[in-house]
Amino acid sequence: VLGYRFTRNGSYVLRLRDYESAGGPDVHYRLNVGEFPVVTDIYPLGARAGATAEVEIRGFNLGGAKTARVTVPVSALPGATVPVSLDTPRGPLYLTRSLDVGSDAEVSDSRGNLSTMLARQVSVPCAINGRLETEQPHYYRIHAAKGQQLTIDVLARRSGSPLDTEMEVLDAT
Repeated sequence: VLGYRFTRNGSYVLRLRDYESAGGPDVHYRLNVGEFPVVTDIYPLGARAGATAEVEIRGFNLGGAKTARVTVPVSALPGATVPVSLDTPRGPLYLTRSLDVGSDAEVSDSRGNLSTMLARQVSVPCAINGRLETEQPHYYRIHAAKGQQLTIDVLARRSGSPLDTEMEVLDAT
């Protein structure tokens, strides 16, 4: 999806090609051009089943909307997704993002957890919604028992974020 704001009246040419210049009888496309309302970015990326989340949205032709209220069904299973919906002056969303559903406590990132000494204490299990607004890493402190095996999964690219995650588990002692 490309959102483009034209700076002047005039005639324009749209060029479409394969990134690697591939072509062939099985290389199909359908190009839609119009003032469609599109959500390109949301925050937070997830919510707990049964919760109502106030979701920040960004995109094109949204009629000035900055947020959308999304209610996640109680019956939604972890790993499922719930699309962000919104009625705009141009009609319903043409394309949108979806919230990822979880069953654990939702924690919002707090500012200031930018060093191991300032790591935010969180209880396991949980889902942390955060934003890396600068190049500084974020730190979270958890407790684990000897022999305990935890799964640590970052949901970023799978939900449309450009974050290319690098993770480490550090000894906090």
